[in-house]
Amino acid sequence: MTASALLIALLAAPAAAADIRPPNAAMDLLVESFGAPGVETLAARGLIVLHGGPKARRVAAVHWKALGELANAASSCLALAAAADSLGHEPAPAAPALDLAACRALPADGIMTPSLHALAAALEAGHEERWALRLANAPPAGVPGRPNLFDTAWGKDLIARRHADALENPVALARPLFDDLLSGPRPDKDAAALICAEAAARGAASLDKLIAADAAAGALSEELRAQLRRTLSNERRRWAAEKARAAAADLLAKAAVKRELEDLRGAAKVLSSRPALAASLETAVGRAPSLEPGARLRSAGLHLQEPTRLGQHELGDEAIVSGAYWVDGLGEGESIDVDESIAVETERGFPSVATRVFKRKNGGPYPYSRALKIAETRPFALRSLISTGGLPLDERVEVPLAPDFELALLKESEAAGLRANCRLKDAESAYAALAALVAEPAKVKPQYKALVARAAKANDALKADGETLLKLEERLAAARGDSSPQLCKYETARVDEALKLSKRLPAGCDRDLPELQTLRSTIMRRAADQAWFLKASADARSKRKSCDLEGARARWSEALAALDVDPGARCGRVAEEEARARTESAETGRKIAWREDLGKSLAKAEGETAPAKRLELLRPVTSRLGALGALDVGCLGAEAKRASTLSAAASKSLTAPADAETARRLPPENALASAVAEVRAERARRLEAAGAAEKAAVEPSAPPAVEAPKAEPAVKPAAKKAVKRPQRGTKAAR
Repeated sequence: MTASALLIALLAAPAAAADIRPPNAAMDLLVESFGAPGVETLAARGLIVLHGGPKARRVAAVHWKALGELANAASSCLALAAAADSLGHEPAPAAPALDLAACRALPADGIMTPSLHALAAALEAGHEERWALRLANAPPAGVPGRPNLFDTAWGKDLIARRHADALENPVALARPLFDDLLSGPRPDKDAAALICAEAAARGAASLDKLIAADAAAGALSEELRAQLRRTLSNERRRWAAEKARAAAADLLAKAAVKRELEDLRGAAKVLSSRPALAASLETAVGRAPSLEPGARLRSAGLHLQEPTRLGQHELGDEAIVSGAYWVDGLGEGESIDVDESIAVETERGFPSVATRVFKRKNGGPYPYSRALKIAETRPFALRSLISTGGLPLDERVEVPLAPDFELALLKESEAAGLRANCRLKDAESAYAALAALVAEPAKVKPQYKALVARAAKANDALKADGETLLKLEERLAAARGDSSPQLCKYETARVDEALKLSKRLPAGCDRDLPELQTLRSTIMRRAADQAWFLKASADARSKRKSCDLEGARARWSEALAALDVDPGARCGRVAEEEARARTESAETGRKIAWREDLGKSLAKAEGETAPAKRLELLRPVTSRLGALGALDVGCLGAEAKRASTLSAAASKSLTAPADAETARRLPPENALASAVAEVRAERARRLEAAGAAEKAAVEPSAPPAVEAPKAEPAVKPAAKKAVKRPQRGTKAAR
């Protein structure tokens, strides 16, 4: 190396050494522990403040309290991440809780974001429900192939009308469930099957028999009440656990939430594995690199502008902070990058940081300022951080807050609470008092002016509520009439209108809502019972016409039983149809009884071997059948045919022998004709002798006349037609 080259190297060495800064120990420690992305996450979540460009980041401030709370909750946050990983294939719960309390206590505007808070709440809720199922010795999953009770139509109705999803002990639901679904004329078979299947899955057998017995008795036994309570409780817990699992899955399906969870997991893992990291970081921050040789920053102070309205800062005001600094020690014409940060500092961290970078030369003052809307309800601080590579200029000013506007908001909340409780007159007075209280501040502060406007709007709403309440009372009175048997209308138009009006009222005005729901249920039930009764009675009459007498009697029994269960449905047209149905049902019962007697009589006649006695037994049967109408005879066709067959068979057994047998028993034709002629001649002689004796008795003096003897008429052979063969079934044949 030549002398000139060596000289050049020696002259250049001091200049190069001036550009080399001491190592940034704090930033190096953070990057080593959390990685560069993890450090940026800590800054974005308000735990630290960073200065410098992407290749020369440095730590300007650390919120030690927030970092310490995160370190203390590290194991709890890791448990949250593990629970999220096992979602959908959760292990059996081994403890009542997931140990997420410390992590859930972290502020929502820090690394534990609102989405992660919602995720933790869903996971914890699902775990608690599964733990309760384990304590109850109930399977965590429902009956395979069957829906959850609260996913059915009637289960959703229990949630809508009775808030079944929020009842820890659903014993109050056992009676309505029994009355509406398990007993009565139209029990829900699917509901009963689902309840029995759930009970069988936990070892309670023969619940169907218990339900049938209680339904027949019309009373809910204590044993069935306990079983229904357990089923409702277990199904509600399974339903709630599944809802919590679905809510957690929906959150984890979002890329932003997954990224937030990984950020939390990474920070918690580092803090859990390195418990002394905070102390090491505090030491490293105190050894920050110095400024460039000769560069110095001097502050003119940090100033909080005094409030110009009412002399105090309040929630909703604008706070303005300003300051200035000088730069010294730079060479002529040289400049340096200066980071200017103004951070809002609370007990939870740095929720808001505004940083700007400027090129500064020697001199000053270089002013800076920031105006921000006060969203805090407790006093906070504004912190100024000015740096150019070494320890920053760190100044802090407290911002005191007066509670006046917060108290006014509490008054507004109290008035809103009175309205929500349907104390409309009291709410109107409270809003009027609030308007008078904030009248003066409203002239100078916009938040008070907006409060007065809200109070005026609330007063208008109160007037509308009063009018709606009057209309509701009118519709309620009309709905009571619609549900009464005296009117027998059973229409839901007016009760539906009343329900719509009730939905327009504040929540506390729902004192009539249970009655309205009961009235609507009663109206619908009675209307349905009437329609069902009329249809069932028509079905029974149709069955009777088609000769299904047993079916008709059973259908009429079902129809009449519905009216016995709900006597209020027995009015108007239904009452007339009921009287007719009872008469026809009784008549049908008598016909069934006579048909049974007829069958017995026919069976007895069939068992009789003597034809005459059989005919004697069949005579009242055939007489009764002959006296029946065409419809009844048609319904007894089998019996009538059976009786006719038996009568014909008995009559046949009593008829004369056949013609050949009759001819064999009679004498020959010639002998028969001769015998007949002799009988006739003998009869003629007797008649003549009797006549002569009578004439002699009347005329005794007259000599008897001598009459010439009359020749006897020749006996003619009898014609063959004169001899008639006896017919079957005639008296001659008999």
